[in-house]
Amino acid sequence: MLRRALLLLVVIVIISSISSGSTDLRSARELKAIQTMISVNGHSWTANHTSVSDLSPAEKQHRLGLIWQPPTGFRLPYVDMTATVASAWDWRNTKGANWVTPIKDQGDCGSCVGFATVATIESAVEISRGNPKPTPDLSEADLFFGGGASCNGWQFESALSRAQSAGIADEACWPYNGDGPCPDRANRVTKITSWKTITNPKDWIATNGPIMTGMEVNSDFFDYTGGVYTYDYGDFMGNHAICVIGYDDTQNCWICKNSWGTSWGEDGYFKIAYGECGMGTEFPFYVVQMSSTPPTPPTPPVPSGYGVIVLKKSGPVNLKVQSLKNAHIRELDITNPASKQISKVTSSVVGRNFNLGTFNTGDSLVFKIITDSGTFSSARSSNAGNANHMYLLPLGANRWQMRWAVSGNKFLDMVCSVTGS
Repeated sequence: MLRRALLLLVVIVIISSISSGSTDLRSARELKAIQTMISVNGHSWTANHTSVSDLSPAEKQHRLGLIWQPPTGFRLPYVDMTATVASAWDWRNTKGANWVTPIKDQGDCGSCVGFATVATIESAVEISRGNPKPTPDLSEADLFFGGGASCNGWQFESALSRAQSAGIADEACWPYNGDGPCPDRANRVTKITSWKTITNPKDWIATNGPIMTGMEVNSDFFDYTGGVYTYDYGDFMGNHAICVIGYDDTQNCWICKNSWGTSWGEDGYFKIAYGECGMGTEFPFYVVQMSSTPPTPPTPPVPSGYGVIVLKKSGPVNLKVQSLKNAHIRELDITNPASKQISKVTSSVVGRNFNLGTFNTGDSLVFKIITDSGTFSSARSSNAGNANHMYLLPLGANRWQMRWAVSGNKFLDMVCSVTGS
C-alpha cells in the first residue's frame, strides 16, 4: 500500500508539471507519468518514445480518423468471446506461412479506415485462394480518396460498400502519395462479394481470417512499445480503425495490425486486452467475404537487369550498412519481392545488421533509398532516364556489396553488404 501511495504521489507531481516547459520536456514528463501509472496499476505493457509519441495533440488526432455515427437506436449485439476452434491464433504464423501483408503508414492523414479495410481484404484474398504468394498490395488511396473520403476521417460502412461496388485497385495504379487512378483501373480491381458484422470474432478469425473494428485511443497508446496494452493514463484522442489478425486466451488479448509504420509498437503490431477501448463493446467487428474463386491480384513484373540481386540459394538474407557519407539519405527500403522499410538512415545505422527475411532461390531483391532530393532505386530501369545510382559488386556465393550514388560518379554515398545463407 505504501509503495502504491508513493507512486500515485509521483504521478500527481508529474502531471502538475506537464503543462509547463518545452515540448521535449513535456513529452518526457508525460512518458514518465505513463510508465508510473502502468506500475501503479500492476500492468505489464511497456511505454517509451515512438515515431508518434512526441507529436502534438493535433498531430496525434490526424493519426486516427474513424468516424463512428451509429444510427438512432443502434444497440451492439452481444459478442460471444468463447473460442471453440482454438485458444490462440495468429495469421502471421498459420500453416507455416504469413497471411498478413506488410505494415504500412497512413502518415498525417485520418485514413485509418482505408488502411484497416485494405489490410483485412488483402488477407482475405490470400486465404481465399489458399496461397499467400504473390502478396497482394491494394491501394489505400484508391479506396479512401477514390471513395470520396478526406483526411478528416471516414466510416466503416462507406469503405466496405465502396470495396464491394467499385472494388480496390492495386497500389501501383494509385500510390498512396501519388496521383491516380491509372487509366486501366477497371481491369485492375479486387472486389469483395459481401461484408457484415459478426458476434463470434474468435471463431471467425480462426476459421476465416482477420477482421476489423474500432477502438477508442487515449494519449498513452501513442507511447506503446510492447506487451498487452490497457489504458492507464491520458486524455481521449479519438476513434481509430484497426485490423485484428489473431487472439490469445492465455494472455487474454487481441493481436492487431496498426497503420502507423514499423517504428511504433511491436514492429507495427500490438496486443490489447479483451474489453479495452470499446473493442466489441462500443464498436462492432466487421468481416469481408470473397467469391469462391477470387481474382488473383496483378503480379508486378519481376525486376531484371542491372542493380537487381538474384539469390542463388534459399534462406535468410541480411544487410549491413558499412559506411555512410551522404547526410541527405533519409531511408533505406526493399521494394521487391515485397515492399517494406529496412531502416531510417542516420549515422547510428553504420555497422548495424538488418534481417531482411527469408527468401527463395531465384528471388530478385531490389532496393531504394529516399533522400532530400528524391527517391532512387537499385534497379537502373526504375530510375528516371534509366540512370544508375547503385554499383553492385559481387563478393562471392550469395554475397554482394551495394555502393550508392545520389549524384556524381563516386559510388560512396552509402555502402551496404547483402549476405544470403
